[in-house]
Amino acid sequence: MRQDHIVLPDGSEIPEHHVVEFPKKAVVVLLTDSEKRALLIQNYRFIVDFSGWELPAGRMESENSILEAKRELLEETGFGAKNWKHLLNYYSSSGSTNQEFEVVQADSPTKINQNFDTNEVNSMQWFSAKEILQKIEDGAIKDVQTICAVSYAICKQLLK
Repeated sequence: MRQDHIVLPDGSEIPEHHVVEFPKKAVVVLLTDSEKRALLIQNYRFIVDFSGWELPAGRMESENSILEAKRELLEETGFGAKNWKHLLNYYSSSGSTNQEFEVVQADSPTKINQNFDTNEVNSMQWFSAKEILQKIEDGAIKDVQTICAVSYAICKQLLK
């Protein structure tokens, strides 16, 4: 974390602009099943004191988003998948952080093991797009990773 002194093009200044730098990207996994439902995990985020539903996600240890998505999905859910593809990259909040996310979509899920990281995941459940949108409206989904990935996937389907 650092604090910058910013001079804007019009000459005005922001003397104390806080910036959070991340050394690595993060990956978000949109796993869908044959019924076009997505697997979400329920997670408690102590920073905002909130327990909500999210797509599995985590820090990338390498530059290979597919490999990292496979690792993260298995770690958080015990699932693997047959088909994998990179969907998009985005910055979560480019005005205050350099954190970049890579969204990977997977389908044809396979339960590999019953173990998952209970430190990160309280529960998991399959949701339809309609149910996900309702959870966003109800405030049960607030994280940008899930909202961005799901919104992109829904828009892509609508534009086909």
